[in-house]
Amino acid sequence: MKKIIAGLVLIGLVIFHGMGLMGMVEAKDGMEKALIVVDPGKSGFSLKVAEKIAEKLSAKGMQVNLVKAKALTANDLSDIDLLVMGGPTYAQKPSKKLTKAMTIVNKPGINTILFQTGGSDCSGLITLIETAKSKGLNVVASDGILCNKREDSYVDNKIDELLEKI
Repeated sequence: MKKIIAGLVLIGLVIFHGMGLMGMVEAKDGMEKALIVVDPGKSGFSLKVAEKIAEKLSAKGMQVNLVKAKALTANDLSDIDLLVMGGPTYAQKPSKKLTKAMTIVNKPGINTILFQTGGSDCSGLITLIETAKSKGLNVVASDGILCNKREDSYVDNKIDELLEKI
């Protein structure tokens, strides 16, 4: 029942807006705010992962805003407590859209979770971590999530491992 309610909450929160994907839980006083920046990639698997992260953060009581990497603006980054960034790995590198979005991020010290998806290789995560750390981000968790293991239990376990660190 909890999963059904959380799923309905997530569906009710996600609003497609222009070129970006915006989903937000209405803020309450003292509620922590998370921004998830995702490049959905060609298959959409990274978006699926980001949506599951949003669902789990919302269930923890956080206000969550989900934005496509290509639509990220500096304004999206204001007043957040947690930054989550992720997307696909192409040729052992993070996607160009995610790399470009990282150039907009200017939040030294912000707790950050990074994820990469890939068919058999998520080595782009190393570059993403190095870039985040060079910008002063506090990378609290990072992981690669393989597309060829799309079972819900695999994805849920990987996400739970990431979120345990916040």
